[in-house]
Amino acid sequence: ALSPAGESRFEALLQLATSFERVDGQRSRDHARHALRVADHLDDRRATGLAHLALARSCWTLTQFEDALDHAKSALAIFEELGAAPERAATHQTLGKIYIFQSRYTDAYLALAAAREDFHACGDLRGEASAVNDLGVALLRLGDFKTATRRLREAESILKQNAEPVLLARVYVNLGEVHVELDELDAAMNHLTAGHALFERLGVDQCGLAAAAHEIAEVHRKRGQLDDALEWHTKALEIRERVGHARGLASSWNAVGAVHTERGDLDTAADFLKRALQKANDFDLPLERVRAYRNFSALHEASGDFEQALIDYKRYHELHRAVYDDQRRTVMELEATRRHPESRGTIVRAVPGAPGVPGVSRNAMIDVLVIESDEFVRSVTVEMLEQDGMRVIAASDARTGLAAFRARAEAIDAVLLDLNPPDLTGAAALHEIRRLNPAVPVVLTSGRAREDATYGIRDHADFLQKPYDPDGLVASLRRAAARRTG
Repeated sequence: ALSPAGESRFEALLQLATSFERVDGQRSRDHARHALRVADHLDDRRATGLAHLALARSCWTLTQFEDALDHAKSALAIFEELGAAPERAATHQTLGKIYIFQSRYTDAYLALAAAREDFHACGDLRGEASAVNDLGVALLRLGDFKTATRRLREAESILKQNAEPVLLARVYVNLGEVHVELDELDAAMNHLTAGHALFERLGVDQCGLAAAAHEIAEVHRKRGQLDDALEWHTKALEIRERVGHARGLASSWNAVGAVHTERGDLDTAADFLKRALQKANDFDLPLERVRAYRNFSALHEASGDFEQALIDYKRYHELHRAVYDDQRRTVMELEATRRHPESRGTIVRAVPGAPGVPGVSRNAMIDVLVIESDEFVRSVTVEMLEQDGMRVIAASDARTGLAAFRARAEAIDAVLLDLNPPDLTGAAALHEIRRLNPAVPVVLTSGRAREDATYGIRDHADFLQKPYDPDGLVASLRRAAARRTG
């Protein structure tokens, strides 16, 4: 056992490491290293495990993921040996956080589910809510916004009853991010400003404060308020530079680059995106690498370099599928098994964002007509759909597309219709498609929001706003085809 003096010294170092964890990663790591030396010298296994856990957390903050994993696994082995359930729960949660940053979402889900079970068994409501919040983050990253919202609401409910303002602020920011992804901007801003205000008042989580500022900036960007977006992204960037948060820096540079692209400041945008991609490659950050290629594609399209835009979009698409597809299916099955044990061994396809749709298997051959005037968008769309096993007929204008549809009106399973063709109005093209075959499913697309793009169109067709992500596009068309075949 630790001597009283040694115990006091160890606890002081551990408390310092924890205090600086989300404020100054370097200082947190230094104190945790010192704590580990003290624990090893005094030969206390539990203290050694706690020091390894503190080191794992500080290395995670510094984006030193391999070191973080090594320390977390060392801590877990010790706590398993000691049968220390509370510490084991905290270690599982730390592993889950590390895996999220590495885009290892299946591993994250399993670790966080184990953490939640341990916290629940120990009666630790705060720990359980924190693990549930992190599960929500993993699901958010995978694009399962419905389940992510359910998890985050669950965490929010627990925390409101137990007066945990720091964790509650994190939940608010995560809920805000879900709403940003869904373009529910008023709801997003309500959650984000509440989270930001809590972080500012408490002053104990600079990483959380930066995340709140980042998402507030994204709300402004989506509203077209680009000066406000830059102001808030700059706030987030300054915090992340001060803390030394590599993933946060890559995220900020990506976002600032995207804003400058929308402003037409293409040279400045390119500088930020190059830095983001370099950071993503240096620290092996798959999510930021995916975002960087998506943003580079938009940059090159804005500059008129459509060939390079297509190359970058293909990279984005390939990376996106490689990182997310298999993991999304696995996590959806795990989540479904948790809620419905009788479904064990099956993959639930009905979850929004999951590959595949009830009634039509993922690789079922369906025929799709794509009417899209933008050559770049059309070529990328065709490639995405063909990679998913669809047969695609592509047309660059409405009249050509309608001619193709007349020739195969009964054989075409779904139509993807751009609402801004160069030769007819989108409404006129849709009306003719309905006249030729009222039953064919149509998915409308536009760069504008649905309310603006479909104004005056009285039709219950599905709608996708550009730029659409690969999985959203594929899922929408397969859902449409499933309704017809069903």
